[in-house]
Parts: sequence; structure tokens; C-alpha cells
Amino acid sequence: PADIHQVLTDNGSEYKGKFADYWKPNNTRHCYTYPRCPKMNAFNERFNRTIQEEFVIYHEDLLMKDLRLFNDVLFEYLGRYNFRRPHYSLGYQTPAQQFALSTPVLSHKLWHHTTPCMILRYTVIMSIHLLF
Repeated sequence: PADIHQVLTDNGSEYKGKFADYWKPNNTRHCYTYPRCPKMNAFNERFNRTIQEEFVIYHEDLLMKDLRLFNDVLFEYLGRYNFRRPHYSLGYQTPAQQFALSTPVLSHKLWHHTTPCMILRYTVIMSIHLLF
């Protein structure tokens, strides 16, 4: 639904190899956070914690037995998380509601040894409307 022009990850080995190769044919820029600095990616780190606490620990057996089914159930959970579940930190809005109402912003913060990345909000907002 939406073209992805840039991907921001930490420097973990899981983002090397096949993950990195996946983005090359489309000339997608792969940006990295500064090594050993999770504060640069605090929102994603918190999201990963939430997914672990609210989903993975309750479906760990499924993860080990049927990865395809685990991914299907995770996809459903992420739909609820982003489009139906109100979040206290967002004034009881869903992330999709908050995102659609926000103004596109290019961060002027640049970190040493990283490539600045900009999120293309309007492309993503269009894909949200196409999905739901």
C-alpha cells in the first residue's frame, strides 16, 4: 500500500544479511541508530517491550510450534493495537488516530555516525485509509 523509502534500525545482527538485502533492490535507505544508545530509539524500544509483555509471553508456545499461525495472530493483535486500542500516552486515542492528526515533521537532530531519516507521513496515512 505505501512505498517505503527509509528504514531505521539499531545495529543488531538481525538487521544484516537477508533483512538488508530485502531493501536493496528498491534503493531503500537503511539508517542506523548510534551503537549502544537505546534512547535514540526509545519509542521503538518501548513498543518492543509492550509487544513482549502483552503478546509474546502469552503466545510463546505458538511461536515455538507454528510460526505461520503465530505471525497471523500477531498481525491481528497489531491491528487492534494500532487501530482499536486507545493509549493513555496519546490522550486515549489510537496510534492511527494520533498519527493521522499529526503534522509532518523533519527532525533536525542529527546523531554522530547516523544518517538522518524522515518519515513520510502522508504516504502512510493514505495506506492506513486503504487498509481500514
